Amino acid sequence: MCKKIWFIDKVGGGRGYYLGGDYSLLIMKIEMKRLLRLRPKSIFTLYKCQGKDIPVLNSSNADKAIKCLLIYNKNYMNYSTSSVCMEKSFGVFASLLRQNQSSSQTIGTLKYSIEELLKELNKREKTRVSKNDLNGIARTINDFKIKVFYGCLKNQKKDYKLVDELLKAGKKRYLSIISKFCFHLACATFNSDCGYSKYDGVVSSNLYFYLNNYSTYKMIIPSSFNNKTIDTYKDYCDAIDFLCKQSKISRNDIDQIIWLYFR
Repeated sequence: MCKKIWFIDKVGGGRGYYLGGDYSLLIMKIEMKRLLRLRPKSIFTLYKCQGKDIPVLNSSNADKAIKCLLIYNKNYMNYSTSSVCMEKSFGVFASLLRQNQSSSQTIGTLKYSIEELLKELNKREKTRVSKNDLNGIARTINDFKIKVFYGCLKNQKKDYKLVDELLKAGKKRYLSIISKFCFHLACATFNSDCGYSKYDGVVSSNLYFYLNNYSTYKMIIPSSFNNKTIDTYKDYCDAIDFLCKQSKISRNDIDQIIWLYFR
């Protein structure tokens, strides 16, 4: 494995550069010591996979990579805190679900604005869904019986039935916001993500590099890889789960690192 160190030169304002190439070994060592002394948290490790440098996924590299990438992606500085903020926003709805989990009434009878919740989620997660489409998703959610919705949200069979049902309202183009809705709501309701991963097209397209690096996974992968993408949400979650086990880092960290690096 050919490792390189990649860092952000915050003072110079540039994206950064690689240590290697024309640097002599002595200059590399001097520069490395200087960077580790001055900016130890702004350095993370990459490795080459199929001719492309990609971030190493492990617990020691994750925090450094996220902090470093957020410096470069200044418009997304609040990205790493969005999960915490959204769990607070989802908290009231989650509490209502727990209190009424056995009710045969519909979500709409809870007199809670799903529309406003989706609007905030859309803004924070930058999913760019139109107001009319958000309202359409909200109507589908409001029509659910509370006990059915609560049971599906638990996702005990890992069949992601709730995602599939909500997708019927607007086809696959809504997968990103619907998966994020289920992720945040599960965290707020059960203090667990219940197996939900935030779906993103950029992440899906670049999982290919990581999955090909772990040869053992080829025995598990369904034949759903097509042009470096994953066909179903379950395939996507299975892939993320596999990387979580291999790297010992969370779904959210994997999502952030791959999305921020490849976007």
